[in-house]
Amino acid sequence: MSLPTLPFLTNLLKNSHSSKKLRTSHRPSLPSSQHVCPLLPFVTHRPSPVATATVQPPAALNEVPNDFDLFPNLFAAPPCTNPSPTHPHLYTVLHEQGRKVWCPQDEFIRKDFLANIPHSMTLDTANPHFVTPFHFRVYHEVHIKAVNTLPPITICAKIGLHPSSLIFPFGYLESSFVDSIKFLFGQFPPIWLQYFNGSLISLVLYDFLDGRLVTICGQLYFTEEGIFIIHRHTRIEDNLWSNPGLAQFTCTPHTLADPLLYCYILN
Repeated sequence: MSLPTLPFLTNLLKNSHSSKKLRTSHRPSLPSSQHVCPLLPFVTHRPSPVATATVQPPAALNEVPNDFDLFPNLFAAPPCTNPSPTHPHLYTVLHEQGRKVWCPQDEFIRKDFLANIPHSMTLDTANPHFVTPFHFRVYHEVHIKAVNTLPPITICAKIGLHPSSLIFPFGYLESSFVDSIKFLFGQFPPIWLQYFNGSLISLVLYDFLDGRLVTICGQLYFTEEGIFIIHRHTRIEDNLWSNPGLAQFTCTPHTLADPLLYCYILN
């Protein structure tokens, strides 16, 4: 039994027999645009252009939710602020291949190197027949105030003793707030960071143990890329000008007009 021939097969066979005739005939005219099939399947209309993204302006400070009770750990005083006979963040700084390695002082026999470096005020009655290092202020905690209703926060400094060298015979002290700033603000809700934009903070303080202090300060600035310090400036103090008697305990001559050139600055 033969299968019935479908109408479209019949038309196809007729077209195949007349193909030779079509080749010798004149070029057929193109069909009207309303009968042209689309190139993409299942597309029945022209796609609409992409709409321009709407940029939402940042919320005003008085519109930002500030329920800081949800994050009490961010605003509470850290445990290290409790009274202690020694500074809670002491390190020995080692220099290896051009970088600084901060080693906790608990790993060394001498747990408190500040106890062996007298304060400058204790030298007022000392016999000036010896040379000794002496330090001035030692930082630990600093409070940063917000520009709105958030309470202030507390950042802590770690103090590192750099090794002695031909340039710095007694070494020098470095007090740094950098790690504390990154750790604390890294836990903040991003929408709260604008409360601290422009806050002036101390980043690093260098005490060269001979009466000279250098403090690097700047203003906080937060973006989606991270935490930045803008408008950075340096404050230099030479306490031998205000207290010339301390020069009796320093090396002669007073070396290094610009000691920052020889420091490992904020690597």
